Amino acid sequence: MVRAGLALVFGVMTSLGLAADRVAYTIQFDPLGNQALVEMDLPEGETAEKFWMSAWVPGDYERFDYGKTVSTISFFKDGEEVKLAGRDGVNGFVADEKFDSVKYTVKPSRGNFSYNLYLGRDYAWLSPAGVLGFAEGGLGKPVSLTVKKIDGWNIHGAIEGRTAGSSYTMDAKNHEEIGDSPVVMGKNLATAKFEVGGKPHFFVGFGNLAGVDVAAFGSMCQKAVEQGLKEFGELPYARYTFFGEFGNYPAGLEHGTSCRLGFWGNNAQEMSGLIFHEYVHAFNVKAIRPKELRPIDPLNPPVVDSLWWLEGVTDYFSELWRLRAGVISSEEFLAEMRSAYESTLRNPAYAKVSASESSRRVFEVRGSQGFGGVSYYTKGKIIGFVLDLMIRDASEGKRSLSDTFRTLYKETRDEVGYGRTMIVDLVRADASGEERAEELAKLIETAEPVPWNANLVKAGIVDRAGRLVKGNDLTERQKAVWESFFGKS
Repeated sequence: MVRAGLALVFGVMTSLGLAADRVAYTIQFDPLGNQALVEMDLPEGETAEKFWMSAWVPGDYERFDYGKTVSTISFFKDGEEVKLAGRDGVNGFVADEKFDSVKYTVKPSRGNFSYNLYLGRDYAWLSPAGVLGFAEGGLGKPVSLTVKKIDGWNIHGAIEGRTAGSSYTMDAKNHEEIGDSPVVMGKNLATAKFEVGGKPHFFVGFGNLAGVDVAAFGSMCQKAVEQGLKEFGELPYARYTFFGEFGNYPAGLEHGTSCRLGFWGNNAQEMSGLIFHEYVHAFNVKAIRPKELRPIDPLNPPVVDSLWWLEGVTDYFSELWRLRAGVISSEEFLAEMRSAYESTLRNPAYAKVSASESSRRVFEVRGSQGFGGVSYYTKGKIIGFVLDLMIRDASEGKRSLSDTFRTLYKETRDEVGYGRTMIVDLVRADASGEERAEELAKLIETAEPVPWNANLVKAGIVDRAGRLVKGNDLTERQKAVWESFFGKS
């Protein structure tokens, strides 16, 4: 907990006319009460009757109902208090009359992968989606958020802000964008900056930095970005931040132009899997989204049957990108694939629940991992590898799942959501043939065993004493597939 007197103030400078046409948020932390006071002012001349907190936040596929974190709430119109008439479910608050301002207290909270609100002795973290409520009809309105810095503390926001005195102001086009734009403030932020593709990137380390080589972490992040640029030929953002938290809450969560990385170790090489996974999400989940996630509906958790692709295949690509970037060897890549496959064999649930069902029903259980004991991370990772083998075999090493990935990106990068059949249709185009089409449908829609060995052999890969290795006497086709993965050495 922060010492008394260290108050964080997030405010909007409406007095200067900076946000008269925007929703304006103010947040002031109460360290002793372990809560935050939040104020939302509507654009000048606008009023509402209902105020909502989010039921869930992007990337965390579990219903948390953040209305439960609200301790007190008051409404105002022209400075005069308006009574609370009642509640609309868990997350809705109804005023007795129209209001133009709301003040409420909110407790610190977290999801499965990140804090929404955290206040420590030396730093504070805000991930706004679970903290900033909104007036009915206000999701599409532009937003301004100003952070007033504590003396001696530094600040970094996912959105590049304007600095005026001790204030740092961020503007966003709507509630979804500001909700997906974290802010960290602390005494000892350690930053490594680098440029890739003509765009600025930052690694911002905070927390327990004892023994942390910030430059090494920045270098590893740069490798991830450089690989992303090689894969797609462009970067889908103006700037990007890797927020690296050490010694607290080991997990990761993607955001629109940033990611939060909760590290459990100080070795950048050992943490590279988390770094690459969350960065792949800059393309897969953020730039590439299904229709069910365009736009985000904070009150109604979506039914998405392609989380196996969004999370599991992201996990596969993170390994493939680490291989291509020279972070891991071919032996380590194959060991990762075998380890994931072995975990499915040890769990009988994988013979009962498909990847699609595990995705579709994730909100019925807790943990944001899948449904029925089946992780769409693990199942999707294996499916990604098998799909890649199928495509490389069908094209004799000339095409891969990366081509499918790039096509999907081109089809959806202008904020177009992909339909339920687009991924399957694109893979079928890259791995044509009736037999492959049937195998593809089984992989995703049924709980039948993954055709593991039958696809490994296409790349000349064999399992020897628990290790995946290159076989002997490969055919020309097998050589082409193997070399498309690992080169000619």
